[in-house]
Amino acid sequence: FYPKLFSLASGIFTAITVAVLAILLYPLSLQTKVFELDLQELVSEVPKVDPDKIANELSKLIKLKTISEVNAPHRLPPVSQDNMRKAHKLIKSFYPKLFSSASLNVIDDFSLLLKLPGSNSSLRPALVMCHLDVVPIESGTEGDWGKAFGCSTCGPFSGVRFDGYIWGRGALDMKSYCVAFLHAAESLLNRKQGFRPNRTLYFALGHDEEVLGGGHKRIAEHLEAAGVELELVLDEGNPTLAAKSTPLNPSFDLALPAVAEKGYLSVRVSVNVSGA
Repeated sequence: FYPKLFSLASGIFTAITVAVLAILLYPLSLQTKVFELDLQELVSEVPKVDPDKIANELSKLIKLKTISEVNAPHRLPPVSQDNMRKAHKLIKSFYPKLFSSASLNVIDDFSLLLKLPGSNSSLRPALVMCHLDVVPIESGTEGDWGKAFGCSTCGPFSGVRFDGYIWGRGALDMKSYCVAFLHAAESLLNRKQGFRPNRTLYFALGHDEEVLGGGHKRIAEHLEAAGVELELVLDEGNPTLAAKSTPLNPSFDLALPAVAEKGYLSVRVSVNVSGA
């Protein structure tokens, strides 16, 4: 809807890497404490970020039409099922160190759950979530993407990089976040000093979030059956807005953490009125 906001900046991914590090390097109970984190303490821990590499990873995922549909088997029509399998194959090729270090469970045939063991079993695990499915495109509007910005190739599944932005479904909601935290984990694991988190870390990649999220529900059931009690969950939030994009941030980028999730409500309204 707001394609100009579908930006990819190295700072966003660095910030997410720092957030993951904060969770893993500070094994305190987050339920009852408020703490301040001096980011300078983590400078030596944060690996270098290659924006071009991350952009290419995201671009390739955006090109895959992983549109979910509520009435399809597994909430994915056949073409989307094929593309979701291709997305999984791409992800495994992008992050080989993570997939060799973590155990993998495939849930509901198309959702992935990775478990990266921590060094301290007394700490409750953390869970990072995202989804690889996207919403459909209104027929006849494909050519409108990028039109207002002078880009004739910025289609909804183009993955085109134009004027500092990546275009397409999933650039914001939310293949970008999947790439961000998986790339962050891969980078940490590839450091010279290696990496093992203090607390066990789960990565959950859903396949049908846009149509009520049966995959994530099955993941929750799987974790509950295994007796896993989580310390915290990092799920889909709001975008990071570039400086000057709103009156609230005239000179600085603005991150918008979300601390709650919407639900839905079906209402039937009957109105009885007298005739005119």
